[in-house]
Amino acid sequence: MLTRGLLLGCLLVAVLAAGTAESQTAGASAAACPAGTVKALVGGKHVCLKTTQSSAAPQARIAFESQRDGNHEIYVMNGSGSGQRNLTRSRFKPDFSPVWSPDGRKIAFVSGSNPNRPEIYVMNADGSGKRNLTRDAASDTSPAWSPDGRRIAFVSTRDGNSEVYVMNADGGGQRRLTHDPAGNFSPSWSPAPGRKG
Repeated sequence: MLTRGLLLGCLLVAVLAAGTAESQTAGASAAACPAGTVKALVGGKHVCLKTTQSSAAPQARIAFESQRDGNHEIYVMNGSGSGQRNLTRSRFKPDFSPVWSPDGRKIAFVSGSNPNRPEIYVMNADGSGKRNLTRDAASDTSPAWSPDGRRIAFVSTRDGNSEVYVMNADGGGQRRLTHDPAGNFSPSWSPAPGRKG
């Protein structure tokens, strides 16, 4: 059994604690919470709680070529394999060799009803806005975006054999870069200076 003195001491501690908590509650309710926190009412008390932001980046997507619908088409899917979708739906014209622009907003690809004269097209990442960039009677293939997304290197036979060309991302300014009687293929840009892999 508690003695009278001990009981009075416990009551005094309880009263003091309640007074301290009350003044802390009043202070928290009156003062603004620091940056990165939000004010919340927990158990009748105003407290500042830390907020957290998801660090998960948007899921990367994969563009690929498939014949599942009876024709070469460009598909896109999430990095997990979910959400597979046909972007081109050309039916009678094969579409292949998809390449993402550096900002992920566009896809360059090769398309053509005549296998000897394929053209380089570009479309938005959702499949809209398809546009022929090369419009040429020769074979134009192997699109490769520059690191800044402003130009596209490619291979063309327009001058008699396979040579490396470059053009603006809208198809303008097409220019031959290689001049060699042998074939030149598979252009690939170096990463932008200072860019980490």
